[in-house]
Amino acid sequence: MRTADFSNFPKQELFIKEVFKTIDGNSKKKEFYYGGAVRGGKTFVCLAIFVMLAQRFPKSRWHVLRNSTPNLEGTTIPSLEKLCPPGGPWIYKRDKGNYRLEFQNGSTIFLKAENITHDPNLAWMDGLETNGIMLEQMDSLDKRVLQKANERLGSWYIKPQPKGIILGTFNPTQNWVKEALYEPFRDGTLKPHQYYLQALPRDNPFVTQDQYKTWDNLDPIHFKTYIEGDWDAFSSEDAYIYTFSDNKHIQEVEHNPNWITYFSFDFNVNPMTCIVAQHNEATEEIHILKEYRLPNSTIYDMCDRVKVDWDLSYIQVTGDPRGTARHSLSKSASLNHFAVIMKEWGLVDRQLALPPYPAPGEEHNTLRMIANSLLSKYPTFKIHPDCKNLITDIKYIAAPKGKREKHKEGENGHLLDAWLYYLYTYFQLWVTNKNN
Repeated sequence: MRTADFSNFPKQELFIKEVFKTIDGNSKKKEFYYGGAVRGGKTFVCLAIFVMLAQRFPKSRWHVLRNSTPNLEGTTIPSLEKLCPPGGPWIYKRDKGNYRLEFQNGSTIFLKAENITHDPNLAWMDGLETNGIMLEQMDSLDKRVLQKANERLGSWYIKPQPKGIILGTFNPTQNWVKEALYEPFRDGTLKPHQYYLQALPRDNPFVTQDQYKTWDNLDPIHFKTYIEGDWDAFSSEDAYIYTFSDNKHIQEVEHNPNWITYFSFDFNVNPMTCIVAQHNEATEEIHILKEYRLPNSTIYDMCDRVKVDWDLSYIQVTGDPRGTARHSLSKSASLNHFAVIMKEWGLVDRQLALPPYPAPGEEHNTLRMIANSLLSKYPTFKIHPDCKNLITDIKYIAAPKGKREKHKEGENGHLLDAWLYYLYTYFQLWVTNKNN
């Protein structure tokens, strides 16, 4: 039984037919991948397949995996609820650790987070009993998840027993997904049990002209990668920030007392860093005014140093969201970094801006896209030449094969983070809407 009509979506219809060849015993393929760009309709069609299978096979169990609970709640679960609105022949159980959709025939679709940071060995998957697994946004999952999925495939026994299948979605990436799946697809060497169908935004009739206009704000590399599905667009771009220009972006800028002043922090034992910025959305200007880089300092030291230089009556604060965690600080172990800043500077709640941060595994690429797109497309983006450490970070932090290099305490890189947090907090919506 189908719950959605894909007759007007030829590519999604083709993908469904390939999966059901296996279900009907006419194919030996068991891994089916659909993706290669944003907004290709990949999540929706894979969820629809699991809904169809859950209805066809009573008491069956199907699992949807994503890297984090926030991403499940933000994208995957809303897609499932559009496909199966509450009130149908099913019921949603909204337990955070065991979110699931239960059907009247006893079948269940489970939605689970990978949680690699809390369970580095993925031990929770060892006892998974399932008929099929969907790996959502595989480019943000650990490569061991695919191996674990194959180990557990078809481990839930019912009569009639459905063929075990793996469904996978992904965007272009420079990590293990490219090597394991895209390159074999490109070279015609996919394994006999694997199937891959590339999906682009033009394959999704629901993509609007407004969305295409928003994508015009992306820098050329990210546009080619995520909209046109070019997996090799990053191959020659080893710099983490590759749209920066000395002549265009390094310019004298002065503080404007009529604009809000923004302070963005990266909290490190060594060094503690902060950048000072102003922007005006009406005139489309971003000005980076000053940097602070204090070795072997505390947040109290930074607060005292900044107070000497600035009038703190018309400001906002942002920075590393991990600054909300409690730390052993020099004067109080009961306060977190942002609480110290608020107290020391006499700020109120509305002066602190900390939006939901990208999930682990996604944050660096998201921040990279926003920064490069703003440098490339925002009408006025100036960095004061005195911000020498920040400029060094921007110009020389590398990202070989798209993966940002790590930096240690005392090294460069931390001012780049403070700058990226500022851009993410205030300009993520200017660059692009959600692209999953």
